[in-house]
This record gives sequence, structure tokens and C-alpha cells, in this order.
Amino acid sequence: MVDIKHVYERLKENYADLEISLVDGEISFPVAGQKITANVSLAELSKNDESVFKLAPSDSDELYLQIEQLINLARAGGATVLVSEKNKKSLNPTYKSVRKGHKILEIIFSILLLPVFYPLISGKDIDILTTLWAFAVIVFLVVIWSFIQRVFFKSKWVCPKCGAALPVKKLRLGRALVYVSACPHCGENLETGKNIEASWDKLGVAKTIYGKLQWSEADELPMHGHMNAVRRGAIILALFAALCDIVSIVIVYFVDTDAVPREILIITVVLLPLLAATALYVYYFLFAPLFIACSKPKEATDEWKKKHIRFPIATLLITVLWAGMLCAGGLDKQQMVNPVWFYGMWGAATVALCAAIYLRTPKRLRWLGNSTTLLWLAAFMFSMTLVSDLNLFLVKDRVEYQAEVVDTVGKIRNNNEIDYYVTVLMEDGKTVKIETTEDSYWHAKKEKTVMVSQTESYLGVTSVRIVDG
Repeated sequence: MVDIKHVYERLKENYADLEISLVDGEISFPVAGQKITANVSLAELSKNDESVFKLAPSDSDELYLQIEQLINLARAGGATVLVSEKNKKSLNPTYKSVRKGHKILEIIFSILLLPVFYPLISGKDIDILTTLWAFAVIVFLVVIWSFIQRVFFKSKWVCPKCGAALPVKKLRLGRALVYVSACPHCGENLETGKNIEASWDKLGVAKTIYGKLQWSEADELPMHGHMNAVRRGAIILALFAALCDIVSIVIVYFVDTDAVPREILIITVVLLPLLAATALYVYYFLFAPLFIACSKPKEATDEWKKKHIRFPIATLLITVLWAGMLCAGGLDKQQMVNPVWFYGMWGAATVALCAAIYLRTPKRLRWLGNSTTLLWLAAFMFSMTLVSDLNLFLVKDRVEYQAEVVDTVGKIRNNNEIDYYVTVLMEDGKTVKIETTEDSYWHAKKEKTVMVSQTESYLGVTSVRIVDG
């Protein structure tokens, strides 16, 4: 059933710039030199009293979406047909070639990025220079990627006749193709391929048209009535995470961690960032239908933007990156004896969390911009931190014994600080290299034996650390 008055009020609220009127059960208003009329059984776009497009609604929400589609259609030119992504590739060989080349370029660039993150997930040098280097490299790579895209599109996304560059859209993290059916410079027809779609006689109620994201009342949930409260909660959690990061960073860089009791060090430096990241993820899962982890699309309707909240993804990424660097850097001076088992659980936790994010995120938001990708990237580092910290706290068995010192090594870092390592012989006859403090290093070098604490967690990971100095 169509409630024409409700549709009219919704249009008036979201399109205040249009002169919309409701007379005798019919909505009418001009837009972009054309006219849109709608009643309970028909929505129509016309120009000079000639019909351009007609749609038949089945309910109020569908009528509203159809009118909104016609508004976008009129502003896009009116007579232009709606071309699906699949049909664009079939119709336009130039577009298809560039899209395929760009996808291959994305894959190659992603593979080349992996070595950059190696020091962050396996290194021992947790210092301020390493941290600044990591963020500087990430920023630099974003700039490089933007430049590569620019060169690629400038050389490939060109008119095959006149050679002029075809339109691209600038994004915050790069560029995107703008589909055109003809060259805007010489008018050359680019759609020389086969039309694989049977007809263009109706638009249906798709949520997108000409790149416009629309809001459907079918997606309305009770939580949408508490948008302001959810937004305030996200801000509070983001501030809490930032505070935890600051406390942890201050202790690591400006406090002598060797003089801080181990329990306090673990709680303030290791546990706080993990709790902050966990709280942000839990909050996302609670209100996933409201959140997007990227910028709100400029092409979305105002109503769509009102129904979504920016998730504090930047805070989450910084928090999990920092927590991951702490785990990889061995702040607790604890060495895993069976790291393969740890990596297996890390991988399993990452897959599980990414799957949960995918399933919890509404279909309309899963592939919006880079929202899901950013959440998955954070999940990769969060899973490592989670498994590492669970291994630290869920201790099944602990034993202390005197171990024979096999070797002692001091490695000088770039900032002239020294990392100290002692290789010991465990009770089972295996040797393990452990990072330790300067006092423990000189004690081991002198006495040739050290007291070690060997723990086995409920996760099955065995770890060893030196406990005397």
C-alpha cells in the first residue's frame, strides 16, 4: 500500500532545495529542466511533456526510492540509460581493459607491501624511531600508490581515437575510473562491444543509481532511533583507546621498564591497548548496521548519510598496530619455544574475526569503499595481540629451574642502544635464545647459569623467560 502523504513528507525533509508539491494525491516538482510526477500507482520523469521514464511502485518505500532514482536520473541527463558494471565491461572494451589492468596492479602492489610490515610483526626494536619510521613509510606508500594510479590512468584510460585522457575521480587514498560512453573531447563512441542486458525498460528498486547510494526504510532498525547515543559512545571509546595508547607509549619510551614490576608493566603497557581495541570491536559488532569504517560517500543521498555513523577506524588501527608492535618486540622478555603453533592460532583467529566482521556487516555496506578492508586489516594485528596476551595470562603450568647458559650476545641497534640475548639449555635438552635485561645478561655471562621461568598456556604454547638479574 502506498501512503502518498508519507512519501511527500519524506521528500520534503530530504530535498528541501526542490519545489515539491502535493495536489489531489499527486506529487509533482521540476528538476534539472525536467518534471517528476508521482501518485499511488506511477512515478514518471518527463521532459517537454514527453515521457522519459515510468516506474510502477508496490509500496511507499518503493515509490520514494523510485522518485529518488528519477531525481538522480534527471540530474544525470535524463535520457542516459542505467548501465550495470558487468554491462559496462561488455559494452566498453577500453573500460574493461583498464579495469583489468588496474586490478592486476592492485594485487602486485599489495604483494610488494608485505615486506614493509615485516619489522612491525617480527622485529625486536621497539623504539620511537621504529614507530615513526613505520608510520612515515605507510604515508609514503599511500602517496606512491596515488602517483602510480595517476600515471596508469593517464596512459591507459584514454580515448582510442584522439588520445585525450578520460575522466577519473580523486579519492582520499587514490583515484577511481569515471565511466563514460563517449569521449568528452572528440565525441568518439566507446561502447563498441555487445550489450549483454536484454532491455533498459525499468530501473527496479536497486539501492544505487549513477553512483547514488539511497536509503530504504526496509533497512530501518530500532537502533536507528538512538543514533546520537551510539555516536557519543563511539567517541567515548575512541578517547579511551587514545588514552590507553598514550599511557602505554609514555611508559615504554620515557620510563625505565626494567625497574617496573612485571605485573604492573603487563597491565599498563600490554593489557590496556588490548582492552581498548576489544571494546571498539565489541561496539562495532553491537551496532554494525549503523557504522561505516571509511568516509561517507559524497555520492550518497543526505538521508543515507544521516542513517550512518563514521566508525573510529583510525583509532582502532593505531591501537592494534601499537599493541602488535609491543607483542612482536618482546616487551615482556619472554620467548616462545613453539612459535609455529602460535602462528597457527593467530591465523585461525584472524580468519574467524574477519568472517565475523563480514557476516555482521550488512550486505549494503560490505564492499562500500574500503570499510571492510580496513576492519580486516585491524583484525590481522588485533588477532596477534589477542593470542599473544591470552598465552600470557592463561597459564596452565609454570616451573622455575636453573638453566645452563650456552651463549650470550649483545646486539647494537641503529640508535646505539644494545639488545641483550642469552641462549640457555632447557630441561628437555632444547636450546632457546631469550632477550633479557642488561643485569641478567652480565649475570649469565659471569655465572654461566640463570634462573628461568618456563610456562605452558592453555593454548598449548610454551614460553621461557629469565627471572633473575
